[in-house]
Amino acid sequence: MLFDVSLEQAQSIILSKIPALASEELPLMESFGRVLAADYHASHNLPLQARSAVDGYALAMDEAPAGSSFRLIDTPSSDDKVISGDQAIFVTTGGSLPRGTQAVVPHEKTLLQDGKINVLEIIKPGANIKTSGEDYQEGEILVTGGTPIDAGVVAILAAFGYSQVKVRLRPRAAVLALGNNIVPFQLSPGPDQLRDSNGPMLAALIAQDGGDAVSVEVADSIGSAEVILQRLLSQADVVICTGGTYAQGTDEARQVLESLGVDLFYWGVPIQPGSHHGAGRHGSTLVLALSGNPAACAVSYHLFAAPVWRSLLGLSPQQQLVQAKCTNGFAKKSGSRRFVRGYAGYVDGSWQVEVLPGQKPSMLKSLLNCNALIDLPAGTPAVGIDEEVTIWLL
Repeated sequence: MLFDVSLEQAQSIILSKIPALASEELPLMESFGRVLAADYHASHNLPLQARSAVDGYALAMDEAPAGSSFRLIDTPSSDDKVISGDQAIFVTTGGSLPRGTQAVVPHEKTLLQDGKINVLEIIKPGANIKTSGEDYQEGEILVTGGTPIDAGVVAILAAFGYSQVKVRLRPRAAVLALGNNIVPFQLSPGPDQLRDSNGPMLAALIAQDGGDAVSVEVADSIGSAEVILQRLLSQADVVICTGGTYAQGTDEARQVLESLGVDLFYWGVPIQPGSHHGAGRHGSTLVLALSGNPAACAVSYHLFAAPVWRSLLGLSPQQQLVQAKCTNGFAKKSGSRRFVRGYAGYVDGSWQVEVLPGQKPSMLKSLLNCNALIDLPAGTPAVGIDEEVTIWLL
């Protein structure tokens, strides 16, 4: 086991140990928000044949100057659609075109008079025609595995008749809060106790990132933690422990994990908040130990756990880093590398970030509206107003 590794080294170690997840098939109408586990190709041209792009009139003449006149003929049966010479046939948007069609004139650009269509504008060859395969060619790739399924993906797959799609399984996560003064949030705490806010917060973050929180529990002693963790390790792909990482000079969480046979990769990452952090594996289950202070727990989640869900789902685990102007500054010097909670926005062509109130690791206030972490390297002096900083967009 390694001790006090860098943030980047810790992230690399975790991502190299991630278990492989299977996939499942879902009806297309139930797949929104999931991640594709396979590539999908066009089974035919789209559109299959030439179609009208507007409501209007199909013309056999490939170029018609304004003022041209065409004879409107009855729409024949679909098998017999053909026009020639000065004929015109009414067509609808997306409708098939009669053989011989060279262009379509929108109905609002015509004047109907005595059974004839008078064209009010110049019509050029191919005007308002959707050609066969102009959207997709047969065999062309539509979407690749690892693509999140949004409305656009649903529309494309539906257009080719894919009623069932293969998606990545949602990673199952279990959360355990360790602390002799912590009680489940539904209970009333005693004089020396606190409600567990980390468990519900982590469950919400897990769901937001595409996972399923299958269990959120609290352990008030090392003994109860061992019993609960033994069960959770068999129920989840990832187990997150929060708290007990540094209590009265000892790493209670580390003791519990080692007693259960968890193979720890490292312990300790010199960052603020959340330096008391570790990771390991028990069989195929990944285990992350996060600090118990709420802000430290949230920061550690974004740095170490969120990339895990993205990787398990086949997405890029890398967070987006940008330069931003710190609008209100940060008065505290950073000894070790520090992550400050902030609210970022793109304003007038550049990123700006505001340091949120309540930056103590024990405080919850900075978690409200937090959508960025300000990355301050070790030894960074106080940040001045409008000074440029690096931020991690969450």
